[in-house]
Amino acid sequence: MSVHTLQDRRNQLTTRMRELVTASGKEDRELTAEERVEFEGLDKEQESLKTRIEDLQKTDSATAVLEAEREATARGEFAANPKTAGDRVTERDRELALRAFLLHDQDGTPQEWREAAKKVGLRTGSKKLPLRLSARAPRTLEEARQMAEARATSDAQNVGTAADGGNTVPNAMMVALEVALLQFGGPRAVARVIRTDSGATLPVPTADDTAATGAILAESAATTTQNVPFGQVTFSAYTYTSHMVPATVEFLQDTSINVAAFLGEMLGIRIGRIQTSHLTTGGGSSDSNPAGVVGGSTTMSSQLGVTSSTYGTVIYSELVDLVHSLDPAYRASPSCGWMFSDDTLGRLKKLVDGDSRPLWLPSIVGNEPDRLLGFPYQVNQSMPSYSTTTGGLKPLAFGDFSRFWIRDARDVQIVRFDERYMDLRQVAWMAFSRMDGGSVQYSAIRHLLTGST
Repeated sequence: MSVHTLQDRRNQLTTRMRELVTASGKEDRELTAEERVEFEGLDKEQESLKTRIEDLQKTDSATAVLEAEREATARGEFAANPKTAGDRVTERDRELALRAFLLHDQDGTPQEWREAAKKVGLRTGSKKLPLRLSARAPRTLEEARQMAEARATSDAQNVGTAADGGNTVPNAMMVALEVALLQFGGPRAVARVIRTDSGATLPVPTADDTAATGAILAESAATTTQNVPFGQVTFSAYTYTSHMVPATVEFLQDTSINVAAFLGEMLGIRIGRIQTSHLTTGGGSSDSNPAGVVGGSTTMSSQLGVTSSTYGTVIYSELVDLVHSLDPAYRASPSCGWMFSDDTLGRLKKLVDGDSRPLWLPSIVGNEPDRLLGFPYQVNQSMPSYSTTTGGLKPLAFGDFSRFWIRDARDVQIVRFDERYMDLRQVAWMAFSRMDGGSVQYSAIRHLLTGST
């Protein structure tokens, strides 16, 4: 089925969901048992369709990348360096070259692998290979795929050069790692991501002049001074590791899977999980890890938007109060939206406003996000969920997430360990990433604090 057909079917399901919620809202009652079963069944099916739509879009993007490479090969843009003029670098050459790098010329590495590595300009004997991410971090999965496609074309044209060859072959690994970081990176998908050439302490000046106003000046009267209250947020560079991933030499020699994508995804998922947790709950004012979206607000009273009347129920009026606790200047930002867990999303889908209209509105336009009270949302499983027994949690954040910065220091680096496990005929790899994150304007993001009753 086409993306358009699936989207139409999803629209039909979500329309029926809205009808159920609207009807119960007009009658000022909860969904009946039968309605709840129908609603949850519809929700499950529409979420499944949403996943299928995203998978088809990913497949279309991947196909576009492969087609671009095939066309480049046909045009002769995969030419090797001048010393091997006449040779053409194929996708198979790149895969074999990567395996040669992973094995580091260990005993048993086939000659064709070493020749392929030589053909693309990759030195397989180097102890470690810094792998470059894109100069600017992608903000969405679609953007990551577009950047991967652009990089595949541009790098392919330089694949045989001494300067670029070594960084070109593992592109599949880095694309997989980037996508994995995004999949587990709720804050990373909406925050402003910057990259620096070093991990040195990075001071960022801030200013909040929202309380200042001008004044009428009488004729011949002297004006007064009023300083701008400057502040400063300092970013560190905490080192994260994926831990080592060992594999036998026999596996690398015999496997038919895409080793680059497999390792990239695995290492990216590991780093993505821990970074998402820290970027969400963080360490507050601690210097041992990042100050997250809700963790950094522990001692910041300016980030408290609403304290709910109860800890177990989502109330429509409190959501409205949370939206309007944020300055309209931040609400007007295209980066303004919600952040909450999937459990919280399930609760919000059943809410209606004062006119019995559902608060949750699924997108009916391709590539447009679903919305809550007119604002897009980001599902982040590291956010606290509503509890039926405990108050004092922060299950909802709302604000301009472009004012939440993530600092990546240098590139993600993948290191190969050649000797450590060789008594077991194994080699291992580990990814390192240096990162910090926090708000540069605390008043730009507000949270809901659940009550104690």
